[in-house]
Amino acid sequence: MARVLRHLRWLVLIGVAGLILASLAAFLAGVLDVVTTAQGLLAHESGANVRLVHAIDLFLIAASAFMVAVGFYEIFIGPVDVPEALRSHGFDQLKAKLVGMLVLILAGDFVQHFVAWESGRETLEHGLAAAVLIGALLAFLRWGKAGAEAT
Repeated sequence: MARVLRHLRWLVLIGVAGLILASLAAFLAGVLDVVTTAQGLLAHESGANVRLVHAIDLFLIAASAFMVAVGFYEIFIGPVDVPEALRSHGFDQLKAKLVGMLVLILAGDFVQHFVAWESGRETLEHGLAAAVLIGALLAFLRWGKAGAEAT
C-alpha cells in the first residue's frame, strides 16, 4: 500500500499543471489590461484608474496560483529551485501564503470597487463583506491549526 501511495503522489501534477495554466492566463490577462489601461490613461479616459487596479488584482491572482503550484510540487514531489519566498515546507506555510494573497486580492477588489464608486450603500456593503471575509481568513489562519491539533 505504501508503494501505491508513493506513486499516487504524482497525481498532484495534474493540479500543479492546472494552477500553472491559470497563473499564465491571469498574467496574460493582466498584461492586456495594462496595455489597454495605458492607452486609456494617455487619452485621459475616465475609469482608467479602476482598470489599473483590476490589472494589479490579476497579477496578484496569477502570483497566488503560481505560489500554490510551487507549494504543492514541493510538498508532494520535491524541492524546486525558486526564491525562498516561494517555498512551502508544509501545508501550514502554504495556507498562510494563500491567505495572505487572498487578503491582498480582497483589498484590491475593494479598492477597485471604491474607486468606481457607483453607490455609497453598495460600496459600504462590499467593504463590510470584504472585512468579514478577511477577518474569517485571518481567524482561520490564527486559530485553525490550534483547532486541528485539539481534535
